[in-house]
Amino acid sequence: MNWIKKIKEVLTLFAITILIYGICDFVLGQYLNDGVAYMCRDESLHHKYCPQSKRTYKMAEIDGGAVIDSYWNRDSIRVKNKDEIQSNTDFHQYRNILIGDSFIAQRQVGFEERISSILNQRLGLKTAIQFGTGSWNMVTYSQAVKHIKPRKGQNIHIFLMSNDFFSNGYGMSNARYYEPFKEIKPEDIFWEGNTETFNSKFNRWLSNNSFTYQFLIFKNVPKKPTGSKQDLPNLPLVELDEIQTDCELLENYRYIFKDKKTFSLVEHAFDISCYDEKALENLYVLKNLDIYLTQIALDNGFSIFYYFIPTGTFRSDEGKEFKIAKGLNENSSITSEGIRSAIEYTLSKPIFSFEKIFKEHSDELLYFSYDGHWNATGSAVVAEELSKFMSK
Repeated sequence: MNWIKKIKEVLTLFAITILIYGICDFVLGQYLNDGVAYMCRDESLHHKYCPQSKRTYKMAEIDGGAVIDSYWNRDSIRVKNKDEIQSNTDFHQYRNILIGDSFIAQRQVGFEERISSILNQRLGLKTAIQFGTGSWNMVTYSQAVKHIKPRKGQNIHIFLMSNDFFSNGYGMSNARYYEPFKEIKPEDIFWEGNTETFNSKFNRWLSNNSFTYQFLIFKNVPKKPTGSKQDLPNLPLVELDEIQTDCELLENYRYIFKDKKTFSLVEHAFDISCYDEKALENLYVLKNLDIYLTQIALDNGFSIFYYFIPTGTFRSDEGKEFKIAKGLNENSSITSEGIRSAIEYTLSKPIFSFEKIFKEHSDELLYFSYDGHWNATGSAVVAEELSKFMSK
């Protein structure tokens, strides 16, 4: 019968169309994948870097447009090439271990441009290794230390990032990150194992392989504005180069900046005496975790050193894309010394200020303008400062 034949033809054509679409979707998803879903979700730690994996990251055109492949081994440590994906890392071979977030993961630069690669070239192999992933903070750093099990004589270098201490509207801050686990003691959270659900794994697979999924979830979003300050009325030029003590001024900024992240960024230029309860809670979490880590260090004979990473807005000509997107004038200059000083006060320990070092290199761009992380020059500056300490 003709109608049965027509139905079969339609179904066949539909199946072929779906097959062709699926192949094209997969090919484009593989080719255009910029590494948006590189994290394995975890019930206690929020996420880990997926072990034994490759990640492809495409930089924005304003940052050079490079496509960078990175490879990660069984211990979620970045390795030089694909052949090393199946390897394990013996952390005890290294005197210095750098722990931090995406600034320490450094997937934006080549393998040899990373901090530890520079240190090992300069001071000898096995001087340093770095262990980090995006959006980590002190909650996860404490678990990374447990996973590494440092021995006597090793140095743990923990890099705190300003966004760990955003008081408003940032889900990865210390307090917000720790909120679901307030009833869990640090010693009861474990690195080993993976509690990722099937749905999480499937969504991550789609994110890495389906162009349609990538477009709908990640790419089809409003682009950051690129206008000048004339296009952004009523948004002031913020010039806070020194720690501020006028708390009334901070309240004015709270009213002006409707973007909560932007307010937190400005808040970090102020003295701890101006902080509200939400801002202080991040410091309390940090202090409790530091007490826990300090005891582990004393029991095992290793040392812990803290560093603070400022956002790239203390220079008027860096991070312009980020500033404009957050409602700041592109010439804004904001110090992060307020929050760094508050951390130092809270822990009663020295917190190394990279901002002071970066200001000595005011003739160089150290951050990627759009991506917001250290570029190769910034990485070299950080390595130079660390090498002074490690060579002693």
